Amino acid sequence: MRARRTLRAVTLSGLLLVGCRSVRMPGSLEGLFSTSPEEPAARFYDAFLSRSSVTPDGELNEDAWQRAFWTELFTQPGSADAEPAPASEPVEAAIVHDKYRVVLAFRCRDQAVVVPHTGRDQPVWEGDSVGVLIDADRSGENIRAVYVSPSNDLTDLNLVRVGADGDPGQWRANALWDDMTLHSGAARTAEVDPATGRTNQVWTVELAIPLRAVTRHQPEIAEGREWRVQLIRTNARQEAAEPVEVNLWSPARLYFKPSTYGRLRFH
Repeated sequence: MRARRTLRAVTLSGLLLVGCRSVRMPGSLEGLFSTSPEEPAARFYDAFLSRSSVTPDGELNEDAWQRAFWTELFTQPGSADAEPAPASEPVEAAIVHDKYRVVLAFRCRDQAVVVPHTGRDQPVWEGDSVGVLIDADRSGENIRAVYVSPSNDLTDLNLVRVGADGDPGQWRANALWDDMTLHSGAARTAEVDPATGRTNQVWTVELAIPLRAVTRHQPEIAEGREWRVQLIRTNARQEAAEPVEVNLWSPARLYFKPSTYGRLRFH
């Protein structure tokens, strides 16, 4: 059952918060590396070629997800001099690819799911959502941003240029870009935590992004290619007056800035 709640308006630029530092973990499917002294260390993720087809229906029942590496290292942006707090609710993500598309999967748990907007190109980040920012050519311009709600409401944006202060610009202008080749699916189930007896809503999303939706300069996804990417989860809190909590895969302060994104490496 879809939960609705009146939320305080949240803009994309209003979600610009702050983060931390860490060290790299070499020889891993995931780790950290330095981007600049002003920003916390960014993450990298190694995505592997899927040998089987993935249908983006939100069910996560393909063999590819059993073999993929799932990251749980989402944190809240914090202050420049403080370590980031972990996400209030669990969130996991995984990425696989074939030659011509990238497929992302998210698994989130909530006490209550909040979907204040429905339909295409709505500010779904004002409620519960997951999203990705992609700078495939590492040019710092025309960043593709895609958000999906637990009810499979999709919003795609082209961030033409992100300001030095991390401002991505007016979201409605950015949403004028539409790519109908994007495909997503969402599913939802209830789960009882045996330790607490609490019933959680578990919602999952799959998002397939064709290569041509994010770059015109790469004929296929080649081994060794590296993109700049940020994974985001927005978590609407229990009380409507509380701000939406932002969770980031790669720690960052001005996290819309492409220079702060993590690295997605293809194998």
